[in-house]
Amino acid sequence: AVGYFWGSAGRGLPHQERERAAELEQQAGAYAQSLVIRTRRSIAETDRLLLLLRHSWASSGARGSLTGTMEAGIFSQQYIAAVAFIDRKGIVVSSTHPHALGRYFGNRPYFGAQQNAAGDHLYLSGPLDGQLTGQEVVGMLRPLLTPDGRFDGIVLINVRPAYFTQHYAEPILGDYGFVAVARSDGAILATPTGDTVEGELTESDGR
Repeated sequence: AVGYFWGSAGRGLPHQERERAAELEQQAGAYAQSLVIRTRRSIAETDRLLLLLRHSWASSGARGSLTGTMEAGIFSQQYIAAVAFIDRKGIVVSSTHPHALGRYFGNRPYFGAQQNAAGDHLYLSGPLDGQLTGQEVVGMLRPLLTPDGRFDGIVLINVRPAYFTQHYAEPILGDYGFVAVARSDGAILATPTGDTVEGELTESDGR
């Protein structure tokens, strides 16, 4: 599960300013709820993309290629850093990032989470240190499955933290407000800081 938390500074203010702060707090609460709805919608759209990629992979006999897809505009480079198919042994067999091919990712927590999952579910990693891209990312992934439903690897989309704050509107929260998106376990996926969007790194994914 993913949700937003937000805050603002209103203590120690004169009465009229406190009333104004309370009004802004109500507006910020409604705004945060709107962000939750829109962000969940964005996640659902990316999940559908993962399912489409998985279907394409299965239809091609596990021979699909991602080479050149980023440059062709198939994926939004504004929000997506890399896409990859990783086989059951943890080896990258196709990727939008050429230097990732042949690399081993079987020891990554997100790979193990899908390998040991009881069912077919979307998984969001915590923020990762993308070593190959030099950019912080969050992994969104689904398992690849054999015809009889056994684990056969993962399809992975690495998104930039800005993906989670693309609907952020600074004027709503003012100079002292903040907003962040976090998983249900408390891992912060993204929060705007100045002109950048950051997450709270939880591991390195080697990408």
